Amino acid sequence: MRTLLRLAIVATAVLACSACTPDNSAEIERVKAEARAKHPNDPVAAEKAGNDAIFRHLEQQKLSQTPEQIAAQVFLGYYTKYFYGLPAVCAEQGVKLQAFPQAFATVSRSPYEAARHLVNATDIIEHVRPSSANSARPELIRLSQSANTSLADACAFIETNASSSAEGLAGC
Repeated sequence: MRTLLRLAIVATAVLACSACTPDNSAEIERVKAEARAKHPNDPVAAEKAGNDAIFRHLEQQKLSQTPEQIAAQVFLGYYTKYFYGLPAVCAEQGVKLQAFPQAFATVSRSPYEAARHLVNATDIIEHVRPSSANSARPELIRLSQSANTSLADACAFIETNASSSAEGLAGC
Protein backbone atom coordinates (compact mmCIF):
# COMPACT_ATOMS: atom_id res chain seq x y z
CA MET A 1 0.00 0.00 0.00
CA ARG A 2 2.80 2.43 0.83
CA THR A 3 4.28 1.80 -2.62
CA LEU A 4 0.98 2.63 -4.31
CA LEU A 5 0.70 5.86 -2.33
CA ARG A 6 4.27 6.76 -3.23
CA LEU A 7 3.67 6.02 -6.92
CA ALA A 8 0.64 8.29 -6.94
CA ILE A 9 2.79 11.36 -6.36
CA VAL A 10 3.73 12.12 -9.97
CA ALA A 11 0.12 12.00 -11.04
CA THR A 12 -1.22 14.72 -8.79
CA ALA A 13 1.31 16.27 -6.46
CA VAL A 14 0.56 19.72 -7.82
CA LEU A 15 -3.17 19.28 -7.29
CA ALA A 16 -3.39 17.37 -4.04
CA CYS A 17 -0.60 18.59 -1.82
CA SER A 18 -2.10 21.49 0.09
CA ALA A 19 1.38 22.31 1.37
CA CYS A 20 2.73 22.82 -2.13
CA THR A 21 3.79 26.35 -2.83
CA PRO A 22 3.83 27.92 -6.30
CA ASP A 23 7.58 27.21 -6.30
CA ASN A 24 6.92 23.53 -5.57
CA SER A 25 4.27 23.40 -8.26
CA ALA A 26 6.67 24.78 -10.85
CA GLU A 27 9.40 22.39 -9.72
CA ILE A 28 7.05 19.41 -9.86
CA GLU A 29 5.89 20.33 -13.36
CA ARG A 30 9.54 20.73 -14.45
CA VAL A 31 10.46 17.31 -13.03
CA LYS A 32 7.48 15.67 -14.75
CA ALA A 33 8.43 17.25 -18.09
CA GLU A 34 12.05 16.13 -17.72
CA ALA A 35 10.95 12.56 -16.94
CA ARG A 36 8.70 12.50 -20.03
CA ALA A 37 11.55 13.90 -22.17
CA LYS A 38 13.99 11.25 -20.89
CA HIS A 39 11.50 8.44 -21.61
CA PRO A 40 9.36 9.69 -24.54
CA ASN A 41 8.44 6.19 -25.71
CA ASP A 42 8.03 4.57 -22.30
CA PRO A 43 5.33 6.22 -20.18
CA VAL A 44 5.82 3.68 -17.38
CA ALA A 45 9.53 4.52 -17.09
CA ALA A 46 8.74 8.24 -17.29
CA GLU A 47 6.15 7.88 -14.54
CA LYS A 48 8.59 5.98 -12.31
CA ALA A 49 11.41 8.48 -12.89
CA GLY A 50 9.05 11.36 -12.18
CA ASN A 51 7.67 9.64 -9.07
CA ASP A 52 11.12 9.15 -7.63
CA ALA A 53 12.27 12.69 -8.35
CA ILE A 54 9.11 14.34 -7.04
CA PHE A 55 9.09 12.21 -3.90
CA ARG A 56 12.71 13.23 -3.21
CA HIS A 57 11.78 16.88 -3.82
CA LEU A 58 8.81 16.76 -1.45
CA GLU A 59 10.79 14.91 1.20
CA GLN A 60 13.34 17.73 1.20
CA GLN A 61 10.67 20.30 1.96
CA LYS A 62 10.08 21.26 5.58
CA LEU A 63 6.38 20.55 5.81
CA SER A 64 4.11 20.43 8.83
CA GLN A 65 2.55 17.15 7.67
CA THR A 66 3.90 13.66 7.97
CA PRO A 67 5.06 11.87 4.83
CA GLU A 68 2.05 9.56 5.21
CA GLN A 69 -0.34 12.51 5.24
CA ILE A 70 1.31 14.00 2.16
CA ALA A 71 1.17 10.64 0.40
CA ALA A 72 -2.51 10.33 1.37
CA GLN A 73 -3.26 13.76 -0.08
CA VAL A 74 -1.41 12.95 -3.25
CA PHE A 75 -3.16 9.59 -3.58
CA LEU A 76 -6.54 11.30 -3.20
CA GLY A 77 -5.62 13.71 -5.98
CA TYR A 78 -4.61 10.75 -8.13
CA TYR A 79 -7.84 8.99 -7.25
CA THR A 80 -9.88 12.08 -8.10
CA LYS A 81 -8.15 12.47 -11.46
CA TYR A 82 -9.22 9.01 -12.57
CA PHE A 83 -12.53 8.69 -10.74
CA TYR A 84 -13.88 12.12 -11.74
CA GLY A 85 -11.49 13.70 -14.25
CA LEU A 86 -11.17 10.90 -16.78
CA PRO A 87 -14.95 10.40 -17.01
CA ALA A 88 -15.38 14.17 -17.48
CA VAL A 89 -12.89 14.25 -20.36
CA CYS A 90 -14.51 11.22 -21.96
CA ALA A 91 -17.95 12.82 -21.58
CA GLU A 92 -16.60 15.77 -23.60
CA GLN A 93 -15.84 13.21 -26.32
CA GLY A 94 -19.36 11.78 -26.15
CA VAL A 95 -18.34 8.62 -24.27
CA LYS A 96 -19.91 7.95 -20.89
CA LEU A 97 -17.68 6.02 -18.51
CA GLN A 98 -19.72 3.99 -16.05
CA ALA A 99 -17.93 0.69 -15.51
CA PHE A 100 -14.46 2.24 -15.31
CA PRO A 101 -15.03 4.56 -12.30
CA GLN A 102 -16.64 1.68 -10.39
CA ALA A 103 -13.76 -0.66 -11.25
CA PHE A 104 -11.19 2.01 -10.32
CA ALA A 105 -12.91 2.61 -6.96
CA THR A 106 -12.93 -1.13 -6.30
CA VAL A 107 -9.24 -1.70 -7.02
CA SER A 108 -8.31 1.51 -5.13
CA ARG A 109 -10.43 0.74 -2.07
CA SER A 110 -7.58 -0.23 0.27
CA PRO A 111 -5.35 2.82 -0.31
CA TYR A 112 -8.43 5.06 -0.40
CA GLU A 113 -9.50 3.84 3.05
CA ALA A 114 -5.97 4.24 4.38
CA ALA A 115 -5.80 7.79 3.03
CA ARG A 116 -9.24 8.60 4.42
CA HIS A 117 -8.01 7.75 7.90
CA LEU A 118 -5.00 10.06 7.61
CA VAL A 119 -6.57 13.20 6.11
CA ASN A 120 -9.93 14.78 5.35
CA ALA A 121 -10.64 13.00 2.06
CA THR A 122 -13.84 14.91 1.33
CA ASP A 123 -12.12 18.30 1.52
CA ILE A 124 -9.20 17.18 -0.62
CA ILE A 125 -11.41 15.62 -3.29
CA GLU A 126 -13.60 18.73 -3.43
CA HIS A 127 -10.46 20.89 -3.72
CA VAL A 128 -8.96 18.76 -6.51
CA ARG A 129 -12.10 17.82 -8.41
CA PRO A 130 -12.45 21.07 -10.42
CA SER A 131 -8.94 20.52 -11.87
CA SER A 132 -9.22 16.77 -12.34
CA ALA A 133 -10.26 16.86 -16.00
CA ASN A 134 -7.33 19.16 -16.83
CA SER A 135 -5.04 16.68 -15.11
CA ALA A 136 -6.51 13.64 -16.87
CA ARG A 137 -6.70 15.16 -20.36
CA PRO A 138 -2.95 15.07 -21.21
CA GLU A 139 -2.72 11.42 -20.19
CA LEU A 140 -5.71 10.53 -22.35
CA ILE A 141 -4.17 12.46 -25.25
CA ARG A 142 -0.89 10.55 -24.85
CA LEU A 143 -2.80 7.25 -24.72
CA SER A 144 -4.75 8.05 -27.87
CA GLN A 145 -1.61 9.20 -29.69
CA SER A 146 0.34 6.10 -28.71
CA ALA A 147 -2.55 3.93 -29.94
CA ASN A 148 -2.97 6.12 -33.04
CA THR A 149 -6.66 6.59 -32.30
CA SER A 150 -9.11 9.30 -31.34
CA LEU A 151 -9.81 10.43 -27.79
CA ALA A 152 -13.31 8.99 -28.08
CA ASP A 153 -11.92 5.60 -29.14
CA ALA A 154 -9.43 5.68 -26.26
CA CYS A 155 -12.32 6.39 -23.88
CA ALA A 156 -14.36 3.56 -25.38
CA PHE A 157 -11.39 1.22 -24.94
CA ILE A 158 -11.04 2.22 -21.28
CA GLU A 159 -14.74 1.62 -20.68
CA THR A 160 -14.82 -1.69 -22.58
CA ASN A 161 -11.77 -2.87 -20.64
CA ALA A 162 -12.76 -1.23 -17.35
CA SER A 163 -11.31 -3.81 -14.98
CA SER A 164 -7.93 -4.14 -16.65
CA SER A 165 -7.70 -0.38 -17.21
CA ALA A 166 -8.47 0.28 -13.55
CA GLU A 167 -5.99 -2.35 -12.39
CA GLY A 168 -3.29 -0.89 -14.62
CA LEU A 169 -3.83 2.62 -13.27
CA ALA A 170 -4.01 1.41 -9.68
CA GLY A 171 -0.72 -0.43 -10.07
CA CYS A 172 -2.23 -3.86 -9.46
